[in-house]
Amino acid sequence: MDQKILYLAAGEDTEGLQQCLQQMKENEIGALITTHALKGKEIGMLVRAIFKGSPCSKHEGAGCRLFVYKHCMQLVESGDLQSDIATDMIGLLMLEAHHLPGATLAELASLYVDAIKGGSIMNGKSLDLFPTILTVLASQESLSYGGGQLCGEEYKKQLINTLCSSRWDPKCVIHLASMFRDVPVSTEELQFVMMKVLKMFPRLDLQELPPLVYQLLLLSAKGCKKILLEGIIKFFHQQDQLQKEEQMGTESMELEAASVPKDQLRHVEGTIILHIVFAIKLDHDLGRELIKYLKAGQQGDTSLVLCSFSIALLLSVARIHRFEDQVFEFLKTSTIKSFKDRLFQQNSKFLQDLIPAQCSVSEMILETVSNSVFGWDHVTQSLVQLGFIFMDSFGPKGGPFGKVVEINPVAAKTPAQQASRLGAKILLETFKVHEPIRSEILEQVLNRVVTKTSSPISQYIDLLSDIVISAPLILLESS
Repeated sequence: MDQKILYLAAGEDTEGLQQCLQQMKENEIGALITTHALKGKEIGMLVRAIFKGSPCSKHEGAGCRLFVYKHCMQLVESGDLQSDIATDMIGLLMLEAHHLPGATLAELASLYVDAIKGGSIMNGKSLDLFPTILTVLASQESLSYGGGQLCGEEYKKQLINTLCSSRWDPKCVIHLASMFRDVPVSTEELQFVMMKVLKMFPRLDLQELPPLVYQLLLLSAKGCKKILLEGIIKFFHQQDQLQKEEQMGTESMELEAASVPKDQLRHVEGTIILHIVFAIKLDHDLGRELIKYLKAGQQGDTSLVLCSFSIALLLSVARIHRFEDQVFEFLKTSTIKSFKDRLFQQNSKFLQDLIPAQCSVSEMILETVSNSVFGWDHVTQSLVQLGFIFMDSFGPKGGPFGKVVEINPVAAKTPAQQASRLGAKILLETFKVHEPIRSEILEQVLNRVVTKTSSPISQYIDLLSDIVISAPLILLESS
């Protein structure tokens, strides 16, 4: 029968081809397609011949095409086909989708939505066809929906809304994020999609997050950059909080369910930071959105936007020359603001009762130093730079006639003094845990001791003293 179909199609006997197909049952057509697809033999020619004998202008022809689409989608999703055969089959269905009537397109789109809701998407290969279905559907002038009529664009919007309001199987989230890159969407629709995928983060295995974030970064080229960055930062901020609660011995069912190994979490965070930085190098608007979002958060409770992850991300972004000054200026002002706020609170019983103690920026920066041991090599150079910026900017200044007022670093009280001391702590802790950077830290400290003849150098001497006391063996190895 398959040879007869191919013969009639090759001979331009369209009427005979139509009659031949009408005499066949759907399961017979399906069996032919399956046999040829599994053998990888003439499958493209067979499907084209079936489409040729199934004109969309006739009800039977449209029905036959719909069956072929459904059957091919199931075949591709089964994973039984060779990769190149599956790709060719999807490519052929994409080309023919432009000839399908609106009702058939709507049914196929609904079939995809039901498959996603039902968790029957296995390898995600069939999803490659979905963007074409949605695109062609959106170009339709009128479609039946809920007893009324909608234009194609509105119908597509309703489908996306329904899809994003439904439960997704975690195993198809990455495929869907990749798929939506090829779907023309409005800003509102893109927001639906982005929010839905971000809500799925807690339900995914930690190792699945880097490839998912990579797909979302590609998708953010269409917009919603702030929503994406905010969602990523908030998620990892929550994970950091769970880690801290676990270390303090908090016992709760929620914690046990959400807890993940610390080293695994840090490696995933490091990979995602690299993905974001790479995306910012290609799209500077993404970097501007990051700075803008964090500066807006600086006006309120800084701890809501600044955490170990976001600080590490900023320090990595600082390696991009365009954003270097903005990042370090932001971290300087945030740190000084944090020290000032804490000083105000310590000096006011009213503020202590009114506002709970907030996590300080300095603690989060030092936490970033300790987390950087988990392969965050892209952070270390900026940590050293930040430490020296704090020491250079907020260290003791020369008084009249070059006289210097010596300050006990342990008893540092003013925000500037605390910031200078923080810079020394950053450099000390970085020196301890990162061997490749030790010689550079020592070299920069000694250069400042030797060259700063007209300004105080006591803070650098104190740092050298701390290094000698706390890490004498490491210092000897470095020298």
